Amino acid sequence: MSMKSWKDEKQNIHKGKALGSKNGFDVIECNNCGYKHCIPIPTKEFLENYYKDKFVKNRPSGFYEKVERDYPWLNILYNEKYDVFEKHIKSDSRRILDIGSGLGFFLKTGKDRGWDVCGVEASTESVEYSNRHGIDVRNFYLDKSNFSGLGTFDVVHMHEVIEHLPSPLDAVNMAAEMLCEGGLLCIASPNDFNLLQEAFVSDDNLEKWWISPPEHINYFDFNSIQNLLKNNGFKVLDTTTTFPLELFLLMGSNYIGNNEIGSNIHQMRVNFETNLKNSGNEFFRRKLYKNLSELGIGREFVIFAKKISKK
Repeated sequence: MSMKSWKDEKQNIHKGKALGSKNGFDVIECNNCGYKHCIPIPTKEFLENYYKDKFVKNRPSGFYEKVERDYPWLNILYNEKYDVFEKHIKSDSRRILDIGSGLGFFLKTGKDRGWDVCGVEASTESVEYSNRHGIDVRNFYLDKSNFSGLGTFDVVHMHEVIEHLPSPLDAVNMAAEMLCEGGLLCIASPNDFNLLQEAFVSDDNLEKWWISPPEHINYFDFNSIQNLLKNNGFKVLDTTTTFPLELFLLMGSNYIGNNEIGSNIHQMRVNFETNLKNSGNEFFRRKLYKNLSELGIGREFVIFAKKISKK
């Protein structure tokens, strides 16, 4: 790709401590933005083409079968989110937008619970899969030029999306405009540069494997994502997390770059969460993950925030 793909006249506003480099990018703790991100920042045009084509081609063999096989487990986590949504959204007719909806399984859970569901997804192949399974997903890269045509929603959901965006602030502002008064924004994203990751790489001066531009542009944690929301028209209602997979690294199971170990660890996590659910102790997992989130620990942060009136 040419350097022109990365050109941005505003790049010089991004200054801060350098935290690592990969693929010709540096990751900094940006003083201006208040969160970590790579520089230079890829353009919207580059990213739109990347996610429509190259990203899907990089999917591993058996990707669709794996997601389908995992759905009963994923449904446990999805239902937890909808339980939170329904705690705060009392309307009988609830409408949700999933930005970056992937194969549409999160929306399937909502549809099964009686929600009016809609997704936006840049990958043509993923949209075709969703539509074949009866899920309403639109095929475009959402930005300030096209979001208004989608209407209004009770909930806007972004799972593993904000780390890919050239402007997280634009995404938060678009969500606010699409939400009904008092509507909810739920954001989940990798909790990178967390204590467990840093502990693992500090021992032998290992590579920070989670740095992966241009796919991952931004590197939020619990504090920085909550600050972004609080400063831009939202009140944080709740936080949780996902299983802290880095514990396995610290216990001696190095899954980095090892698909066999990675698959085994994934299955152990699935077994743990599924067995708790099946034993009637799902409340324990939810409480445990809530407590971990308050310590800033967990593979992903999950934030629920309410749109508040602007003064």
